[in-house]
Amino acid sequence: MTIVIREGFAAGMRMVGFLLIGGGMMYGATACTPEPKAILAVERSTAGTPRLLVAPCSGYRATSLSVFRDGNSGDSNSWRLASVDGGKSIDAFDFLVAPPGWEVSEATLPELRESEKYVAEIDGSIKGKGLYGRIPFTLEDLQSLGDGEVLAGAWDTRVVSRADFLKGGSKQCKP
Repeated sequence: MTIVIREGFAAGMRMVGFLLIGGGMMYGATACTPEPKAILAVERSTAGTPRLLVAPCSGYRATSLSVFRDGNSGDSNSWRLASVDGGKSIDAFDFLVAPPGWEVSEATLPELRESEKYVAEIDGSIKGKGLYGRIPFTLEDLQSLGDGEVLAGAWDTRVVSRADFLKGGSKQCKP
């Protein structure tokens, strides 16, 4: 019976070891991917086109921005910008217009269509710590916005006032 207890104990210890190692590996894999924050909003410009707003996070340096069809796993059907100088502070992007200091790295999404779902993403950092934002939207969402309203939220969008979004906040801007 002593042999059975030792073997059972050794097998139990191996199982605990596997669980600890597996749990640590899963934590390590997810800890490297920052959770998106609501640092990006979308509004309708006076021309009726999408304008992406970036929350005023102190010290935020954006390095890339993209708009693509939701569910698109390939590189096609996207509009991507990259910062020329490796990170710039910017407060807004008009769709299909590269602001000064930015260049178009991909332009396979020439227009947005009704009844299609899109996602805009921004990537950057504050003091070397990654801060990633995203906002899903449709043209119908934009058309329903009133004056001074924007769509905000990382996964579930909600309509908020432009002024409230631009107030920012420590939770919104924390890497």
